Amino acid sequence: MENANDPAIPEKAQQYKPAITPPAGHPRVWVTPQSLPVIKARLTEGENAEAWNKVKAAAIVPFNFNFDPQEEIFYREDVEKAVETKAFYYLMTGDKAVGREAAKLMQDYLSVLEFGNVTYGDITREIGRSIYVAALVYDWCYDLLSKDELANLRHHMLRLARDMEIGWPPFMDSIINGHGNEAQISRDLLAMSIALYDEDPLPINTLLTPYWNNLCPCAGSNTNRPVTTRVLTTAPIASCGRCMPFGYFTV
Repeated sequence: MENANDPAIPEKAQQYKPAITPPAGHPRVWVTPQSLPVIKARLTEGENAEAWNKVKAAAIVPFNFNFDPQEEIFYREDVEKAVETKAFYYLMTGDKAVGREAAKLMQDYLSVLEFGNVTYGDITREIGRSIYVAALVYDWCYDLLSKDELANLRHHMLRLARDMEIGWPPFMDSIINGHGNEAQISRDLLAMSIALYDEDPLPINTLLTPYWNNLCPCAGSNTNRPVTTRVLTTAPIASCGRCMPFGYFTV
């Protein structure tokens, strides 16, 4: 399913072949099949136990999402938190009932989610958050989703990406200085591209064009300077959880 408003992708991005790509199979967003057993084993260790009990308690309670298929709705944080919690619980436990609830809830939510003409404030972050949660469902609940459901998630993620500040393809804003290298590229669109890679490698190739060709050379140059400049001014946001290192997903 194609986004009717897909802009032309620059020729350089179309031809770009990244040296590092996501590993085969799922999951691969935040966790891989190799690291998954380690994470599961640590869920009940020490301070993790209290947090895990809260996740479990929230995940197993059905979420009542009343909506009219003919009416658009605006961003709802409660829905997205419920989806993320249930998808994570399925990833950790294999509880298919909870996993399917996460999948259906996300499908229903995206079918009516619309940001309209709102372009002010931090709306890009809300759009990105919706894309990010959809990517988690795509990746973590992959084996529960039909081909049509996977295609539908892809369609909505790309649809929403077009309305972000950096746009899609992500060339409307600088990745070096400004908001481009906040969550837009370093979490939301990156998670989407990693999740979609098997079915559609173009997003990761497109996304990594500015990442490797523009951001990394500047980062290397900046770290070798005796005086800090404004280059990569948003990089510290990584410590706040808005960014996620691509290399982590290919370990």
